[in-house]
Amino acid sequence: MQRTLRNVRHFEYAKDAPFSLSRRYVALGGSTKKQNQHMHDWPFDPAKERYVNLVTYRRNGKEVGTPVWIAESGGRYYLFSEGSAGKVKRLRASGRARLAACDFRGKIHSEWLKAKGRVVVDASTVKRAYKALRGKYGWQMKIGDFFSKLSGRYDKRAIIELEIIA
Repeated sequence: MQRTLRNVRHFEYAKDAPFSLSRRYVALGGSTKKQNQHMHDWPFDPAKERYVNLVTYRRNGKEVGTPVWIAESGGRYYLFSEGSAGKVKRLRASGRARLAACDFRGKIHSEWLKAKGRVVVDASTVKRAYKALRGKYGWQMKIGDFFSKLSGRYDKRAIIELEIIA
């Protein structure tokens, strides 16, 4: 037990370790090379995070952040929202966005990634996005879909595609 605690204390000084990796794994000297190949040396991998904070920009430049579900398919990242939501309107206006790993309340626990976003209208891309989201979130996504269909909001959703810039 003492060795584990000593290694965890050691990790507190390793500020350059990726946030999405197990602290103990990195503290014990585990290699991160394999994970970083997929991440392109990003501070976190959006595909592996349960929630990400999506920041979009108002016309006056003010940032607005929202925790969202996100899934990867074909090198692009997808999320969904109500079609008339503010984030959808802001992405249609500018396309500028930022992402950071967060918890379900939106508390940030990683560095930011810049992204370019757009609302998807192509039916095949929408289908691919839903498949990726259902694959990642499983029964939670299915329950959400069920209640959205029941309330008539399912067809009013917008799928957002994000391309990570850096």
